Formats: sequence, C-alpha cells, structure tokens
Amino acid sequence: MTSNFENLLAEFQRLSILQILQDDEDYSANTDILSSALSHLGNTISSDALNAHVDWLRKKGLIKVRLIGSFTVVQLTKRGLEAAQGILRVDGVRRPGPKD
Repeated sequence: MTSNFENLLAEFQRLSILQILQDDEDYSANTDILSSALSHLGNTISSDALNAHVDWLRKKGLIKVRLIGSFTVVQLTKRGLEAAQGILRVDGVRRPGPKD
C-alpha cells in the first residue's frame, strides 16, 4: 500500500518533470538530463522511478517518448504544458502554486 507521503512525493516529482521540460527551448530532454535536473532540485530519484514517472506521464498524454539510439527522449505535449502551468488539473500531478 502506498502512503500519503509517497503519493505526494510522486505528484511533486511528476510536476517537476513537466516544469523541467517546460523550461527547455524545445520542450524536451533525455532521461539522463531529467535525472540530473531533478537531483539539482533536491529531488534525486532512481532511474527505475524516473522511468515509471515517464511511462505514467506518457499514458496521461502529458508527454511523448521516443528512443534515439540508446537515449530515451521525452517531449512535453500541449496538455503537459497546461498541467505544468496549472491551467489543467491532472490527478496524480501536483498543481503548481501561484507565482510571486
């Protein structure tokens, strides 16, 4: 059974992934870069956990995933951008707080 803390952490990590992609010039990054960016934000996760989040976000239509050689490249969709901005609410993704 998953605890409330684990659910909150997963929601925060998914939002962080979407926001990292939102800040990229072409709204995409490979999973190695995502992992490094998450660590830089103080949110270090295993590659298994990151891949699980990527798969979950893909199934929700928030990202597209493609393989380029040995790299998994993740790209934000319009729906994912709206979730990252808080315009679209998606169960399982934390809604961002208001901007100061």
